[in-house]
Amino acid sequence: MKTIYVNEKPELVEDYPLEFLNVIFNAKSASASGVLKRSIATVERFASEIQLRRVVEQHNFQLFKTSKYYIIICDPDAKLIRLVPGRPEATPLRENDND
Repeated sequence: MKTIYVNEKPELVEDYPLEFLNVIFNAKSASASGVLKRSIATVERFASEIQLRRVVEQHNFQLFKTSKYYIIICDPDAKLIRLVPGRPEATPLRENDND
C-alpha cells in the first residue's frame, strides 16, 4: 500500500492508477463544480494522461493541459471562452478558428 497526498492530506491507496484518479475526483472541488489542478508529473507517476482523459470524459468535465499542470473544470456546463486581443467582447472558440 502506498501513500499519496491529495489536497495536502495523506491518502492510502492500493490499486494504482484507478484509485489515484478516484481520490482526485472525490475531492470537494470536484463535487462543488470547482477546479482541480494536478501536476503532470504527479499524474504520470500514478496514472497516465489517457486514463485521466477517460475519467474526465466520464464525468463530462473539461480538461486543460499547461506546460506543468492538468487543470480540470468540474462543471459539465462550463463554456470555453477565448478573449481576442483588440476586441472588447469575448468570442467562443470554434474548431476551425485559427486566430
